[in-house]
Amino acid sequence: MTTTTTTASDVLKSILPDQAQFGKLFDMMEVAEDEIDKAMRRHPDRAGHIFNAFKLFGNEAAHFYDFDLRLWRAHVVEILERVAKPKTTKLERELGTNAQACLVFYHCSMKTPLTSDATYAYYQVGTGIMGQYFGKCFDSIPDLDRVHESYPGAVQELIDEARLKTSVARHFPTDEEVAKRPVPDFRLPGKKQPAQPRVKPGKLVQASFL
Repeated sequence: MTTTTTTASDVLKSILPDQAQFGKLFDMMEVAEDEIDKAMRRHPDRAGHIFNAFKLFGNEAAHFYDFDLRLWRAHVVEILERVAKPKTTKLERELGTNAQACLVFYHCSMKTPLTSDATYAYYQVGTGIMGQYFGKCFDSIPDLDRVHESYPGAVQELIDEARLKTSVARHFPTDEEVAKRPVPDFRLPGKKQPAQPRVKPGKLVQASFL
């Protein structure tokens, strides 16, 4: 009779993502933090609201996990620019970003060939975010440097529709919430950030956007 022993390490491996997955998650967290710092420098009068916006990205990160980090960065920047506005409408808060619209066209293209209007809409939002790095994917399609539409405004209508379809409820930080959780001095624009403590190898660290 053969006896097998299950160790704590075996249990952890079965319930935790592998190291590569953790690495991508940390990369996405770092991008969000980096863009928050940049946004606070651009909009110092809204630094408190921007600092407290980090939790906005937790539920949306999974949609970008398998894609280029530049797409995620563009999404974060667009949301932070909305947070920086003193007043926003419900539509402005919830509307999908150009990066989310790009994902819509990607997933559609995986299921069925895109129309010429949709192809150019995909090309337009993708190159708007990643430039010719993205444009090279369309090298086999001629004349994409010119707009081809079935009727004037057709491409923009598709982009707008994709953004509407990816609308999601977003709770932007309120003045009261910002007062309860002010920006730490070292995170304020112009302040030097203290050295971060080193994590000993092998020590389990819980990563969260919350």
